[in-house]
Amino acid sequence: EPQRIVVTHKMLGLNKATFELPQPMTAQRIAQDFEASITNALPFGMYRVNEQSAADHFDVSRTIIRELLSRFQDRGLLRKDLKSHWVIGPLTALDVAHYYAIRAKLEPLALLESAPMLAPDLVSKMHARASAQSQAAEDLTLEELERFETDMHVTLLANCPNPHLLRMIHQSQIALSVNQVFAETVGTKPSSLALMEHCIVLEYLIRGSWKAAADALEEHLNLSAARTRKRLMAFSVFPEPNLPGYLRRISA
Repeated sequence: EPQRIVVTHKMLGLNKATFELPQPMTAQRIAQDFEASITNALPFGMYRVNEQSAADHFDVSRTIIRELLSRFQDRGLLRKDLKSHWVIGPLTALDVAHYYAIRAKLEPLALLESAPMLAPDLVSKMHARASAQSQAAEDLTLEELERFETDMHVTLLANCPNPHLLRMIHQSQIALSVNQVFAETVGTKPSSLALMEHCIVLEYLIRGSWKAAADALEEHLNLSAARTRKRLMAFSVFPEPNLPGYLRRISA
């Protein structure tokens, strides 16, 4: 009869002490840290990314660094200058105004197309979470802050059948980085007003009032634009963050 044989590391010529599971794809492994450093630099001025220094920092090839930089370029996080150098920032108050103007038109449009396909229990859970958070806005952690923004500006729009619309929205959401960096720098949490604005959008969705929800989202984005511009202006009095060596400050 067939015999069951237990295959060991030794039988395969492997050392059990040094055997490791396959690691995630290299680009995916470093993408989060790489993107975070670029996002942190955005409000503080103009920086150049040194490809070789970045490759040395993450212990990867320049090909992988270029692949990630191209992805970040597609999202609007950086660009190439006339000499083909990778350049970050500066993110100005006018930039923020322009990005929010785009978002205020495109996100409500995506919500109108996505809302009819949202699961009612999903919206109810979001509303319960936002209502609870609005009562303790000052106690939110950075993870809860990120979830707070993702619920409204990603999850609610995700069922929109127009991928090109969603791509343009994603690119215009670069201004969200200002709020994220501001929270990390000074510990400021979202205002209870912003949370209440989220609740209003969600209440209309629960009622099935898609147009009213889209109008409320547009108003929320217009109010958020003013709050974000004020936060961006405050960065002028903050010291430059401790950025990695592959980001080199340059004059505008």
